[in-house]
Amino acid sequence: MTYRIGQAAAFIAGVALVSVFQNCVGLNSPGTNGSSSSAGYSTQISAPDVNVAPGQVAVVNVTLSKALSMPVTVTYTTLDDSAVAGIHYQTMAGTIDLPAGQMTFSLPVTTLFGSGSDFNNKRFKFDIAFAGTVAPRTILYITFSAAAGPSVTSFQKSSNSGLLAVGQIHSCAVKTGALYCWGYNGEGALGSGNATNRSIPTLVAGMDSGVEAVSAGRRHTCAIKNGALSCWGINTSFELGDGTATNSTFPKAVFDMGAGVQAVSAGYDHTCAIKSGALYCWGNNPYGNVGHNNGDQQVPYRVPGFETGVTAVAAALQRTCAIKNSALYCWGYNGNGELGLGTTVTDNNRNPTAMTLSPVLGFETTAFSIASNDRSSCAVKMNGSLYCWGWNNWGQLGIGTTVASAAPNLINGFDSGVGHSMSTVSHSCAIKASGLHCWGYNGYGQLGQNNTTQITAPPGSPVVVTLQLGEAFVHVAGGGHNDTVNAQSHSCARTNLNRVFCWGYNGYGQIGDNTTAQKIVPVLVGL
Repeated sequence: MTYRIGQAAAFIAGVALVSVFQNCVGLNSPGTNGSSSSAGYSTQISAPDVNVAPGQVAVVNVTLSKALSMPVTVTYTTLDDSAVAGIHYQTMAGTIDLPAGQMTFSLPVTTLFGSGSDFNNKRFKFDIAFAGTVAPRTILYITFSAAAGPSVTSFQKSSNSGLLAVGQIHSCAVKTGALYCWGYNGEGALGSGNATNRSIPTLVAGMDSGVEAVSAGRRHTCAIKNGALSCWGINTSFELGDGTATNSTFPKAVFDMGAGVQAVSAGYDHTCAIKSGALYCWGNNPYGNVGHNNGDQQVPYRVPGFETGVTAVAAALQRTCAIKNSALYCWGYNGNGELGLGTTVTDNNRNPTAMTLSPVLGFETTAFSIASNDRSSCAVKMNGSLYCWGWNNWGQLGIGTTVASAAPNLINGFDSGVGHSMSTVSHSCAIKASGLHCWGYNGYGQLGQNNTTQITAPPGSPVVVTLQLGEAFVHVAGGGHNDTVNAQSHSCARTNLNRVFCWGYNGYGQIGDNTTAQKIVPVLVGL
């Protein structure tokens, strides 16, 4: 079938027809001599459906049945259909320059939170337009179906957030909608109504159902329940966002965060959250890390320039990183190159209120997730490649040395396929098809390799653990002291069967095995 100029051309199941015409300034039909005749021809556009895990990048390969004889620019945008933007996929738009003779091009789509019927067999649209004299505008339908393997939810794209979270010396996990925490509880970070340490998972008060995500900071914890955000624990720097500086052993509602909260990141002593696509931060603010340079922030502050399009956030020690429209930005303290700008200059006026920020080097358009700790960061690009930068005294950047880096470094062997990553003050971990790999300081067995040997680059073998048939790690988190000597840190990871394992330093019961003895291999937490 051939469509006349101006007619809609669309086929469900990923096939569309496009009509092409010639005039004195137009494209030449294949096989013509380049004259200015008005003869036209038709070409089919086809693209197979995509089988992809939620949280991965779906690459849609588009094929033209006939090549164009001159270069042309393709403009594309994603649209809703049975898949909903912001729930099933990340809205995107862009242009591609096709050279003469080329018949194929690829369009990436970042799939988001979902599982089972929530994600499977969801269909979205590509609105495709060809510049110049190629017409008409075409709608291409693509269906993506759930694939087995590691996946990343929209919450897990934010640092130390999701169904699993690890603070400095406590841990938390969500199971069937209920939230449990264990470990150190001196200021009430476990949310149990008292200040008693717990070496086994303990139900958080009022969090027995509806919990969508949790994030653990230094000594405070935050959770999203039915779209509303609550925080508890230490509050001497306004970490809880309730307008007071009073610690709380129970969850307290965060000011103006009663609905629409999509992600949260509890940092060292400040907190950030994403609400309806906008970024809010509050708490300790010595370097402009909450988004302005006007002192500590008692309640959530809407960060200028980040009012829309924010998909991930990492609140760390005196700095913040956020992904907006697939670009990664960082601001705050930079003494170890933590901002990824190629320098170690700290400028308190480099914050979103005072100026328009430049993205992290190499992350101008392709950022997918961000993980930050006290002094360094790791981020995953949409193609599944892993980069780390900042402080590196223990080899936690994974670059084979202990030299700090102020610019992102591609981690050898992790140039694709990374599903999730984390970064702590002393070590880092990442998940890919071969399993969970950790590197850096290992004095307490936090690398899970059944030894205490430091590693400055990702090991070839994954973390030592026996999983069930069909089970795989999908989420990893870590914490530890801001301590350059002891590096007392621990790790936890969750599988696709929602089982949680922890290992490493255990002085306060943060491993969750009812002991306070360190573990150099993962142990199953009794959830």
